[in-house]
Amino acid sequence: QMNSVTFENLPELPFAAAESINQLRVNLSLCGKEIKTVMVTSCEPNEGKSFICLNLVRSIAASGSRVLLIDCDLRNSTYRRKYNLCPGGARIPGTADVLAGRVGLQDVIYRTNIPHAYILPVTSTLPNPSFLLENGVLDQIIAQCREIYDYIIVDTPPALTVADALKIAPMCDGSMIVVRGGVTDRKEVAECYHFVNRASNSFLGFVLNSVDMGEKSKSYYSRRYGYGYYGKAYGYGYGSSGSKNQK
Repeated sequence: QMNSVTFENLPELPFAAAESINQLRVNLSLCGKEIKTVMVTSCEPNEGKSFICLNLVRSIAASGSRVLLIDCDLRNSTYRRKYNLCPGGARIPGTADVLAGRVGLQDVIYRTNIPHAYILPVTSTLPNPSFLLENGVLDQIIAQCREIYDYIIVDTPPALTVADALKIAPMCDGSMIVVRGGVTDRKEVAECYHFVNRASNSFLGFVLNSVDMGEKSKSYYSRRYGYGYYGKAYGYGYGSSGSKNQK
């Protein structure tokens, strides 16, 4: 029987935010049935990447699809810390254990308190997980899980901070970059796009996070970042690109 974990302190999103996340889910579905495994990264830390990942998973699960969240931020996982996945500091096997061959895949995928949502969690962080990401195991895990789940969302470290995301991108069908409005520098966005697009099988687009999307703001961010706001604007300020740029 599959083990389970509980996401504690799950936020109740305001209506506009929930609708924007739902729009992101719809945009992802419009990318085509062949896009099932999606890597999500950001330029720098603290851009809301893991928040977007988790709430995208919640939206996909709410639609009735089986979705797996693979936490590959082995250096600084948000879920373990923010949502108390290991209450009392209990040690359960996770991503590092299966990549190192210490346990089987069936031992590290957990049912969650979100119906239809599952997680392969980071339960112990590593200062340098590069060798675990290059031994071929993660590629096999993603390929195997692709046959079981409708969607797989892979949360990776920021692409301009460490190279982990660029190693993981070729294993997935497509990639997305989370950008925090008013914080991320335009040159960093361009550099991150260059690296991620080159490594990806398909670059799916940007998610513009934490933005007041009034008319003046839309014009400002179009000028600042050099790309438009894709999709309908919501007051809470989540944007997404449903564009698909096949390499």
